Amino acid sequence: MDAITLNAVISKDRQLIVELPDDLPEGPVRLVIQPIATPDKVAKEITRGELQAQLAAAGLLANLSELEIPDDLEEVTEEDLEELDHMITVPLNIDALIDEERGDY
Repeated sequence: MDAITLNAVISKDRQLIVELPDDLPEGPVRLVIQPIATPDKVAKEITRGELQAQLAAAGLLANLSELEIPDDLEEVTEEDLEELDHMITVPLNIDALIDEERGDY
């Protein structure tokens, strides 16, 4: 039997009210409850500050003072970034990558 989608209502006394089609065969089924968003329950857009507060309350926000970052860090130069980019960027042509790795021989 193919899956079908039916709309239903959950009443205040926690009963599921659904009308089944007459041609639906008897037997076991899997019931998945997926709430339908109503205008009063649509997710509202939150601000950056609200998100930070929620993440901090859940213990998921990094606190820079607790990371023990060394004071003697050097700023990454554009040349360093280009070198890193070259190291992790794979050419579209695998033959070019092999030639580059082998070098002149």
